[in-house]
Amino acid sequence: MKGVIKRKTEGMTIRNLKTRTVGGRSMKVLKVKDVAEMLGTSPANVRLLTYRGRLPGRKMGGRIVFLEEELREYLKRLPKVVEVPGKF
Repeated sequence: MKGVIKRKTEGMTIRNLKTRTVGGRSMKVLKVKDVAEMLGTSPANVRLLTYRGRLPGRKMGGRIVFLEEELREYLKRLPKVVEVPGKF
């Protein structure tokens, strides 16, 4: 694994963690800041949505992290916004 290893939890690097192998598959791990940028919101809002169960985050060593694949699947299942012609 590339990067500086700062701290480990259950064999996983917390800082500078980019990918993790789960069940023989490599998955990208995202930090709160990454998800905030992806969704166009603040890190505080991402944490709030995660604590309320609205985003599929995980606690790891006192930090919230997201598996990119889980987050993308979760977002795909959300209802789509439908434009109503002439309403806006």
